Amino acid sequence: MRPDGPDTPANDPLERNGPLPAAGETPRTAPAEASVQPYANERQIVQAARQLAQKATRLSQRQQILRSLRESGIMAGASVPALLESYRSQETSGRHEILDFLMHLLDQKADLSEAAAAIGGYLNDTNAALREKVATLLIRMGASASAAEVAAFGCMRHAIREMRLTGVRVLGAIGAAGSPSLLPRLQSLREATPATDVELRE
Repeated sequence: MRPDGPDTPANDPLERNGPLPAAGETPRTAPAEASVQPYANERQIVQAARQLAQKATRLSQRQQILRSLRESGIMAGASVPALLESYRSQETSGRHEILDFLMHLLDQKADLSEAAAAIGGYLNDTNAALREKVATLLIRMGASASAAEVAAFGCMRHAIREMRLTGVRVLGAIGAAGSPSLLPRLQSLREATPATDVELRE
């Protein structure tokens, strides 16, 4: 057998890629990417969420799963418990993906109230951008985020001022939907805050 050298078919770009189109002929193109399909049922959605949660899942697979979840409408809310359970084990980019997807579910009018306590648990993320995204999500949830009240009050005891401010914003969004002691405790916190700290007092 003749070894593959510079002039053999295996090394010839014309042989590998096919002949060049004749004059006036349309060049051949790669097949178009398959259209994104929604998942058929909640069982498929939960399986997809578990696959997305695995670190071994390639980026292209993650993107495909997220696109399909987004196409699945409110039914994709079935993925939330598995996604939140995996949050701590995700890299920063994976955490952003999860929070962005939860924002998308809110846009679809999904009810995330049962996930509020778990979401609130991530208000103490060490990444400032992620903390802000978690807070924004809870604030958008408003009264339905009442289960995050304990986590938000936990922020109020933090040494970092921005964390305390985050807690105040979330508690303000929860408002009257919180526990009976919420508003009195907020008033006490306001009175204990220096008058010069306008943001925390408001």
